[in-house]
Amino acid sequence: MKNFLLLFLLPPCILSGSKDLIFQFKSDNFQVIKFEDLLKTKKIIKLSDIASDVHYIELETNENCLINRSPKYYFSDSIIFVSNRDHILKFSISGRFIKKIGSPGRGPGEINIIEMISLIPEKRILIVHDPSLGRLTYFSF
Repeated sequence: MKNFLLLFLLPPCILSGSKDLIFQFKSDNFQVIKFEDLLKTKKIIKLSDIASDVHYIELETNENCLINRSPKYYFSDSIIFVSNRDHILKFSISGRFIKKIGSPGRGPGEINIIEMISLIPEKRILIVHDPSLGRLTYFSF
């Protein structure tokens, strides 16, 4: 059975796939395409080989939710998190902006720089690693 292929705008990210060795299974609904392996084997993959449907999700933009130059995307079952340098933007799975999480700074609930984010969807917790402060900060979804 083929999964859905999601293409996010701003910038594009490709998720989904088949159980081929080129694809790494990540969760119940998402898979990662290993582009490096495709380049090494020079194997041609057609979109129809990996997806039965394509959905484009355009993330809302306004003065409250502008996405930085090098964002990282994290997904739960119904939420898209975008890691900006010192805060996180929370979007619905339809792309609607929900809220900004964290603010720049060094105090409680503030973020100086985001190195990595971890999600614990079943507990609805977002963990931010801030190496400049030497701490993990926990946020509720």
